[in-house]
Amino acid sequence: ATFKLMVRDNFINNCPVTLDAIRVANNIFGPDAASLQGKMARRPPEHVDSELVEIPPEIGLPFLVSISRNITLITVTYMPSRTTADLKKGMTQIVLVYRRRGLTVTTAMVDNQFNPLRGLVGDVDLNITTAAEHAPEVERCIGMIKERVRAQKCRLSFTWFPAQMVIGLVSFCVFRINAFPHTNGVSQTLSPRTIITGQKLDYRSHCHAEFGVTPKCIKIPLPTTPLILPRQPAR
Repeated sequence: ATFKLMVRDNFINNCPVTLDAIRVANNIFGPDAASLQGKMARRPPEHVDSELVEIPPEIGLPFLVSISRNITLITVTYMPSRTTADLKKGMTQIVLVYRRRGLTVTTAMVDNQFNPLRGLVGDVDLNITTAAEHAPEVERCIGMIKERVRAQKCRLSFTWFPAQMVIGLVSFCVFRINAFPHTNGVSQTLSPRTIITGQKLDYRSHCHAEFGVTPKCIKIPLPTTPLILPRQPAR
């Protein structure tokens, strides 16, 4: 339904897909098997009213995940470690994303591992959650990212993923999530990515190939027979 909305309202520039093509594809192929395998429902945790930042232990690698309330922009950054220096660098990058658009981050809901960052991230007020508290928005966000990553992995034929490929896969899934307008966002026609960066999706640049596709190439051997030049006529 979301893809139909994007095609109908021309969210993707230069997109050759039509609504009739989507309907026919759904009738022929049915629901996406990878999405059914990779997605599952989650129980909603308790509510905490604030901005949200968290590091989830997902896919074996730590990522700094943030989601802004109202705009619902998701950012994800791979964290080489959980040291204070790396956490500060990741938080600073998040703040700069909004500052480039003229927005100011005032409050961030974080857990106890961010406690050493108090006073180190500009004027951002870090609201430290207790052990019994949960941030439902970021919990749902992390769950959605995990679902998309699992669904995308089901489409791939690889049995082992190196760390750099996992990082790229998570970034790819978050890029796709930010490219669609959020149902609870401030705009039903502009995606979070468009609101913050001012850029729209372009079919020629962003939709030509899925993540992890392998090109099928052939190597044409060069001729090994020496080139025989015609003899020059005698003078």
